[in-house]
Amino acid sequence: MVADGSSNIDVPFDSPWEKQRKRKSNLVVIASAAYPYFFASKAQFAIRTSTGKGSRILFGLLLVLSSWWQTWFVYLCCMTIGGGLIYLQIRLLRTRAALKKDSEMYGAKIDFYANVSHDARTHLSLIEGRLEKAFRLLDDDQVAKHHLGHARNNSQQLIQLLNELLDYHKMENGSKQLAVSATNSGLGISREEIGRMFDKFFQGNNGDSKEGNGIGLALSKTIVDLHNAKLSVTSQQRIERQEGQTRFSVGFLSGSGHYSSDQFAKSETVFTDYSSSEVGTLQVSGLSGPSGKKFTVLLIEDNDELRAVESELLSEIYHVLEAVNGSEGLKMAFENIPDLILCDVTLPEQNGIQICSQLKADLRTSHIPIILLTGQSVLPQVVQGLQAGADDYLVQPVAANILLLKIQNLIKTRTAIQEYTGRTLSSGADGWIIAGANDEFIDKLRSLVIENISHPNFGVNEMAFQVGVSVSVLYRKVRSLTGMTVNDFMKTIKMQKALRLLESGTYQVNEVALMVGYESVRYFSNEFKKLFGKNPSKFRSPSGQ
Repeated sequence: MVADGSSNIDVPFDSPWEKQRKRKSNLVVIASAAYPYFFASKAQFAIRTSTGKGSRILFGLLLVLSSWWQTWFVYLCCMTIGGGLIYLQIRLLRTRAALKKDSEMYGAKIDFYANVSHDARTHLSLIEGRLEKAFRLLDDDQVAKHHLGHARNNSQQLIQLLNELLDYHKMENGSKQLAVSATNSGLGISREEIGRMFDKFFQGNNGDSKEGNGIGLALSKTIVDLHNAKLSVTSQQRIERQEGQTRFSVGFLSGSGHYSSDQFAKSETVFTDYSSSEVGTLQVSGLSGPSGKKFTVLLIEDNDELRAVESELLSEIYHVLEAVNGSEGLKMAFENIPDLILCDVTLPEQNGIQICSQLKADLRTSHIPIILLTGQSVLPQVVQGLQAGADDYLVQPVAANILLLKIQNLIKTRTAIQEYTGRTLSSGADGWIIAGANDEFIDKLRSLVIENISHPNFGVNEMAFQVGVSVSVLYRKVRSLTGMTVNDFMKTIKMQKALRLLESGTYQVNEVALMVGYESVRYFSNEFKKLFGKNPSKFRSPSGQ
């Protein structure tokens, strides 16, 4: 505050006056005040003048302009740009959210169509099965066959459309890719040669006596490039005793968006499709089991209508057992020991892959061929089923005769194993069973017979008890693997042992009979002659006489 007479002058400055004296004038400088909320700095000053007549105070205002970047225009531009960036960021986030929502809705639609396609394939398989049945029953009615043939062809076209939809679903999800690789061992290729190996007429110096013309790899690279694919090679050269290895890989892009219009083939058909209508002309005949009985097939399917169609198809040739879920299927498999099991993958309680794993892990049922049926041709699921021990994996709908041929071939293979086992077992050959040590069940039975060979009271009941199965299961298991009854199996093992003892020339016939569990020498001689065609005495070595 500055006082002049009776007047009070309020000076809103931040610093006190600074007095300077020079002759008759007093200069008071008041420090400048800069406030952050203004675009300029203000400085006020006062001058006190003294004369003979008195003194007077003069006030002045000095306005100091700010720098250009502190002007209101710059601040306005910054605020405008900042607001614009915030707006663009919000708009970008909203656009991304909308695109994500559209993508999720599109994916949901594709998944919905795929699920509907799986269900539709099941019903189409029912239709095709009925048409196949009716087509076979009409021997002479060519008019009816003509109409049924058209209906069957249309159902096959619908199945093809569904398959294309499922393939499109896989490509949309990025799950359908194609990659091919080939690996070769040898000298390997140096890094310098890898960079030139796709050049025309280039030949590497690898010491190989075989000479080429340097065109093959260049041509391969050209073909791969035409498909917009990628051809790569990695190689490790031979080091002392370690073999070198070279790997060629070709990766193809999914879809067709990377091709130009002039790169598509002009022909609409690039492969020949042999429809199941041609396969339907094949004739499938059934096989007879032991004593002329039908082989038994266990059908595990939860769809009532589909199970009825498959059962009707199979019952013409085989004795069919039916189960509606996984638990019931397992129970029937253990109780009946069928010759083959036809099982759907998608089942309540336990799925087909779980059933297959349990049956293949159990000694009672490990020999039974299993065919898995599914409406989903998903590669990981197929691999999982085969790893569980399935003998075959079919995607529904499958042509009736294809299914019958698959079943027939598996049963034929099992029958051939039985016949071979019976022959080698009876002849006493060292390779007495084709499965050898891989069949733990038969191996265990053979060991039990050898361990108890001198005990005349060791029979079927004792063997079943030690193996841990019922007599009926033991009978069916041995019959399935060897084609023999349990008694015949035991007798054959004993007679083989008796033959080796007789050929050694160390023991008499009556001694050998007791050693293999026969108290009656006559009964032993009769059974021995039935198996080998001669009396035991004919096989005894002269050195023992």
